[in-house]
Amino acid sequence: MSDEVNEKEQKKATVSITIPGVPLSVHNKIKLYRRKIMLERKRDYGMMAAYNEFLKEYTKNITA
Repeated sequence: MSDEVNEKEQKKATVSITIPGVPLSVHNKIKLYRRKIMLERKRDYGMMAAYNEFLKEYTKNITA
């Protein structure tokens, strides 16, 4: 019974969002990147903030 309750609590604690116009494969990479930067920087990032950091990191070498 307690395993069932814990599983339900975990499902309630997770939220899934998508960013309109971003393919699911890219969204999944951003989720992984978010975890990585949160561990490295010891700071909480929302999905949009992680997406911004992701774009900054991977576009910093592009010249206009």
